[in-house]
Amino acid sequence: MASKRKNGAKGEIVDGSKIMELVGNEQVFSNFVDNKFEELDKDRDGKLSMKELEPAVADIGAGLGLPAQGTSPDSDHIYYEVLNEFTHGKQEKVSKMEFKEVLSDILLGMAAGLKRDPIVILRMEGEDLLEFVNGPSYEAEMASIFSQIESPSGSLREHVIEAFGRLTVDQGVPPTSDSWVFNNVVDPALSQAGPALDKPAAQETFLEEFKKVAFSVVDILKEKPVIVAHSENTFDGRGVKRLLSNKFELERTLNLALENLPKDRNGKISKDYLRVALDLVSPSAGLPPVGAIEEMDKVIVEAFKMVNADDTNTVTEEEFKKSLTEILGGIMLQLEGNPISVSSNSVVHEPLGSSSTLLQPSSSKWLWKFGMCRQEDALSMQGLSIFSADCFDPLDPTGNISVTFDIYQRTDDGYLARVRLENYHQYRHVEKPGWKLGWRWAKSEVIWSMSGAIATDRGNCSSYSGSQMPHSCRNDPIIVDLSPEVSENRSEHCCRGGLLSAWSIDPFGAFSSFELEVRNVGDNPLGQPPNNLTLMAPGPGYTCSPLLDTHPSVSSDFGGLRQVPVLRTWKSTCAYSSFLANTLPVCCVSLSSFYNPVVTSCRNCSCGCREAYKSTASCIRPGSLSRSNEDNTIETVECTDHMCPVRVHWHFKNNYMNQWRVKLTISNYNYNKNYSNWNLLVQHPGFTQKTSTYSFNSTKLPTLGIQDGVSLFWGIDFYNNELLHSEKAKVGVVTTEILLDKDPNSFTVSNGWAFPRRIYFNGDNCEMPLPDTFPMLPNRSSTLAPPYYGFTLLFILLVRLENYHQYRHVEKPGWKLGWRWAKSEVIWSMSGAIATDRGNCSSYSGSQMPHSCRNDPIIVDLSPEVSENRSEHCCRGGLLSAWSIDPFGAFSSFELEVRNVGDNPLGQPPNNLTLMAPGPGYTCSPLLDTHPSVSSDFGGLRQVPVLRTWKSTCAYSSFLANTLPLKRNRALMLCCLQILEFPWFPGRVPWVRYHGTYKDLSINLIWPGKDPASGVDSIGTIPSALVTYAAIQALQPDLIINAGTTGGFKAKGASIGDIFIISDCAFHDRRIPIPGFDLYGVGLRKAFNTPNLIKELNLKVGRLSTGDSLDMTLQDESLIMANDATVIDMEGAAIAYVADLLKVPAIFVKAVTNIVDGDKPIVEEFLENLAAVADVLDPAVEQVVNFINGKSVSEL
Repeated sequence: MASKRKNGAKGEIVDGSKIMELVGNEQVFSNFVDNKFEELDKDRDGKLSMKELEPAVADIGAGLGLPAQGTSPDSDHIYYEVLNEFTHGKQEKVSKMEFKEVLSDILLGMAAGLKRDPIVILRMEGEDLLEFVNGPSYEAEMASIFSQIESPSGSLREHVIEAFGRLTVDQGVPPTSDSWVFNNVVDPALSQAGPALDKPAAQETFLEEFKKVAFSVVDILKEKPVIVAHSENTFDGRGVKRLLSNKFELERTLNLALENLPKDRNGKISKDYLRVALDLVSPSAGLPPVGAIEEMDKVIVEAFKMVNADDTNTVTEEEFKKSLTEILGGIMLQLEGNPISVSSNSVVHEPLGSSSTLLQPSSSKWLWKFGMCRQEDALSMQGLSIFSADCFDPLDPTGNISVTFDIYQRTDDGYLARVRLENYHQYRHVEKPGWKLGWRWAKSEVIWSMSGAIATDRGNCSSYSGSQMPHSCRNDPIIVDLSPEVSENRSEHCCRGGLLSAWSIDPFGAFSSFELEVRNVGDNPLGQPPNNLTLMAPGPGYTCSPLLDTHPSVSSDFGGLRQVPVLRTWKSTCAYSSFLANTLPVCCVSLSSFYNPVVTSCRNCSCGCREAYKSTASCIRPGSLSRSNEDNTIETVECTDHMCPVRVHWHFKNNYMNQWRVKLTISNYNYNKNYSNWNLLVQHPGFTQKTSTYSFNSTKLPTLGIQDGVSLFWGIDFYNNELLHSEKAKVGVVTTEILLDKDPNSFTVSNGWAFPRRIYFNGDNCEMPLPDTFPMLPNRSSTLAPPYYGFTLLFILLVRLENYHQYRHVEKPGWKLGWRWAKSEVIWSMSGAIATDRGNCSSYSGSQMPHSCRNDPIIVDLSPEVSENRSEHCCRGGLLSAWSIDPFGAFSSFELEVRNVGDNPLGQPPNNLTLMAPGPGYTCSPLLDTHPSVSSDFGGLRQVPVLRTWKSTCAYSSFLANTLPLKRNRALMLCCLQILEFPWFPGRVPWVRYHGTYKDLSINLIWPGKDPASGVDSIGTIPSALVTYAAIQALQPDLIINAGTTGGFKAKGASIGDIFIISDCAFHDRRIPIPGFDLYGVGLRKAFNTPNLIKELNLKVGRLSTGDSLDMTLQDESLIMANDATVIDMEGAAIAYVADLLKVPAIFVKAVTNIVDGDKPIVEEFLENLAAVADVLDPAVEQVVNFINGKSVSEL
């Protein structure tokens, strides 16, 4: 799960869930164990001896953060315990099953620790530091740090170094105590400052020079981002309180703890074991292990003193449990008053040569030390590299890029080597501008000559003279491939411009090599392997393991008759991480189907938002592009709601007897970037069957642990293998159709089965729509046959399916449906319904007359009692049930014969569709052509489409209906203005949601409904807070409006019927007389500031005080006065609290129903004025909504 820390440090949360997934995937985990066991089982006897287990134990020790064996008695004891875990304390060999079980236990232990104390992996790229240095707090914070520094030399350089050490990840600075960070980030920045830092330190100079160095650090971090593992935890007693409040869970936890404690012959337990028992219950109470955190240990000591638990008496089990419960209570009380926060930051080095410290080991506890596979969410215990969902890709189990150094010849001062890059990814390729390979030499080696590639920088070769000079003297060379056009200095399999094909598409183009002569290797003629191997392909994303000695590569000569090994081979495996490669997704998926006119678009902000994130690529509105700047290095995309460079559209096109057809379209919204040799990976169960693809190449890929089929698609050379960029009015597109055989046991068109599970474009995971937005089946298909054409109440059903089917029904006197004919059509006959007016049919004569000649007929349903002129699913008296109550009663239909359609035998769709259900409130979209509805005959063996289908969607608007919940419950109305439709509320709650479009606004009105227990309206702070939270979570509104009634103070200028806009909200009945908690109880929150709205509508402004009682006690009155309230209500401050918590702007429109400091009783006056004030509030709310229309929130 991704998160963001401020703006620049992107974070990936590691909470152990993916480790659980890994161990829980039996096939994947078994495959890993098989490979690891085979590596360790040197004598191939099927079991691991103590000696064969030693490398695994050493690796686990490194994963635990322990020093090497033999260096510490404490660590040696833990090594011994790990070995005992595998051998169960016996000097016997370990079977594969035993090895698997112990390894599983170790990983699950790690997962449990991470679940309790999650880790956030931060990617520090310099943005936060830049923001801090340019921000308003820079001078004050740095001046404070300067005053605290005591530098012996007093030099400016020492002050700057010390200052960096005092800054944290919150300011965008990785831990400078880490030697790699200091040597590779801070020290180079100091070097760039030069002698300017050698002068004596003065505050003004310090602030100026530190900023310059910080800017250099920002530049370095942009080039070399630092990955930091950040962990933080706050112990505030809530976990203890949760345990103590659940008597059943508490009893179970205490009993489990006591099972492990020794008892005397009388069954009594010594109080000496209370600390042991506390340690055993700590995980259930949300506490750290005893001895892990010094501050917590002090709290525990105080808790023991409070219950006099330090004596050594033996007690019964019940007395022991009582003491332990009292200790937990004492800890809870202390933590509630003074929470303890613990955090740590550790650098995860790139590349990983060893595990990264995320938690410091303790002599008394096993505190795991994790290495992050590719600096993110998998575990690497040195040799025991364990991949989770992102590190291990079940769609590409063997996917990686290997880098091999083959030393094939010695020289006087070095060696000749061939370096090979081999891409084993099935679907991920390396595109332009190609790979870059870097490393750091172990000693002072130089590259004397190269063929097939070049080093990008020669470096300082001043120590060499003569006509021949080294190719590169840099200690950290960067190597790039030569382009295919280069004719000189080539080597075998070189010169592909840095491109590597995906293995399954072009295995011959999936590898590349170059040769180099290395000199100055010292006394080891075959040298030492380079360190810190890095691969950019073409950008970040890959993390390479250390180059290690392996079996020498073998070639052959004499026509394959003789094998020739090289002198030495080093090999590294580079694994890919989408987290490191991209800060945002690059593609999204949209869906559609033949059976539903609704297109599921890409999710909003799938690849970023236009304004919300600085990292979003610039965008240009369609048609406004100037091609004057043809800089293809700038990624400029078309402005869309999803902001993705690439969109993949999956259209379920046809459903045949034994097959089904999909149209797959890939659109490129980049204006400056083409995608050469693109590929698309799709996961879907349908791909397990025979498949035919018409305009793309395709192949099916093997997977591990996945039941679905996986197909890879790519373009045809010289036809569509290049996905072109967009032009002014044209998006770059490639498309194909796919015909899939049906599996009769699994194929269905229900519940979104026909849509893909995952899609990858060029190896990057595309953002899928939410499953509950997939196009779903209508209730039924039309069975009309010629000369009829499909026209049913199906759009009413669609409204129920998509919007109101959970709770809104059509009641008596039932629906009325109207339209205006496009030409001079007439309804010749009808069944299942009638037109309410025949109209003027004087132009017709004879025994048969039209049913209705009106140009704008109104249709009503027949009653159930009618026995003649019926049709299927008709005659329900216009009633439509709510879908969740009666899905079979949620639709209705009628049939009609239409004549006089002119020269178009299938007519034109009617206009101005209107629906009364039973009164106003619905707005219907135009009737549009869509895929013909399909029915079946011959027992479902044959599908029969109708000739033509038009469909419309009718959306409900409470504004149009004039039945706002405001009329029924003036005390509470929420109006959430949002951009798109989102999932509705959960079941089993009385909340009611009304949704519709008003002008340019999409509006949701939320009514808390009737209290199930008492049957009265749900009012007060609790339902207000709950429904506000649920509305924000489900609907993601841009703005919340709380409109309702209020009591006003005459002394503050309030009169009956006044409309107030609220400036501040506070509570007056949450009395907590404890320092700090008193202010929390008041809960003062600012309402969203709307100066333009207030000025335009000339509304009064006042403070609001909220309580859960309609009357007012003397204590309430004093607190209301303290809040300086102008008006009071029963929900506002609760809504303001939730809105502030979730960062959604909220405004409050309040109408005065009673005068709190007047002569009349509050309740009597409230009831007396409620109706009249409601009539005043109605137009006021409408004015507010009209003012909001067409404006951004900031313009209010």
